[in-house]
Amino acid sequence: CKGMLLDREHCINEQNKLLERAEEIETLVFQYGIENIGSTPQIALALENAGIELTEKTGSGRWKMDKDTFDMIAATNNHPLVGLVKEHRSVTKLSSTYYSNFMKFQRSDGRIHPFYWAAAAKTGRMSATEPAILTVPRPDEDKSDAVKQVRNSIVAPEGHVLISSDFSNVEARIFAHY
Repeated sequence: CKGMLLDREHCINEQNKLLERAEEIETLVFQYGIENIGSTPQIALALENAGIELTEKTGSGRWKMDKDTFDMIAATNNHPLVGLVKEHRSVTKLSSTYYSNFMKFQRSDGRIHPFYWAAAAKTGRMSATEPAILTVPRPDEDKSDAVKQVRNSIVAPEGHVLISSDFSNVEARIFAHY
């Protein structure tokens, strides 16, 4: 397999944009008393100080600060801190999970060569590692431009085109066939 050609310059530029945005957000949340945006207790305290009632704790007794909790808070209270923390988590995940890994696994030929596992997942689905190319987000209409840019890291060599396909519901279709 020839692998997939990686546009390293695109990865670097997009990652830099994400890291700059993460720094901007870290500066903005400082006004709410948050010195470390990764600190669940600091986020919880800032939300409580803003009059937001927290309802769920983890097994260790700390306030839950996961995606579901933030979605629930956002639905009932449109406090800007919730959006900032969610955005920070998103941009840092895109930066590390995709761009860093793409560049980490790029070989001297300018390509990434993921390892494909035919039935490694418990679900029986195919998986890929180094990098996890099958987890790249789809460019749905409702996703941010930053999410859409991840797929632009893989480019076609001159004179070629890329074709993307999705095996949506493939298991159900195979089952129906049999």
